[in-house]
Amino acid sequence: MKLHSKILIGLFTGIALGLMCNLLIYDKDLIKWIVNYISYPVGQIFLRMIFMIVVPLIFVAIVLGVADFRDINKIGRIGGKVILFTIVITTVSVLIGIILVNLIEPGKQIAEADKISLINAITGSESVTGIVKTAKESKDFIQIIIDIIPRNPFAEVVYAFDPNYRGGGLLSLMFFALVFGVAMSLVKPERTEVLTKSLQGVYDI
Repeated sequence: MKLHSKILIGLFTGIALGLMCNLLIYDKDLIKWIVNYISYPVGQIFLRMIFMIVVPLIFVAIVLGVADFRDINKIGRIGGKVILFTIVITTVSVLIGIILVNLIEPGKQIAEADKISLINAITGSESVTGIVKTAKESKDFIQIIIDIIPRNPFAEVVYAFDPNYRGGGLLSLMFFALVFGVAMSLVKPERTEVLTKSLQGVYDI
């Protein structure tokens, strides 16, 4: 069975089990016990295992992809197309999200306390107060551009998934990987052969 089929089966199975719990189990304490001691820990373990590999995977994939060109002009042309594609796809995604949220109004019937508990369960955060505060303190466009360029790429790695972090996060890590890859492409291949093989090994793992 293909991976995307397994993912779809998993999603619909989760939806079906959630609906069954709400429709067939009238004991709310039992539902809370299932969520707190089965669904939540299993879900968090799954998400953390994904997040665990995202940072190293993104870094080595970008570095190897850029360094493999060995031609700075090709990197510029393809990079421009990638940026344009990313902007278009992101814009379409945001528009779809805004339209669906306004049409469906998800969570409208959920009490405020339950909304906070739900967000905490999804994000694994102890409190949504920091997330809400960070969301309200929006940056201007210039600051967003500046924050993409990291002062310390290791800090971006550490706080990549921290909702309260005010740096560039994953975008800054991607920028650093891009610069690192360009630099590798400009160095003679025999001088970076060992590093390339090491990064390829990490990517394969």
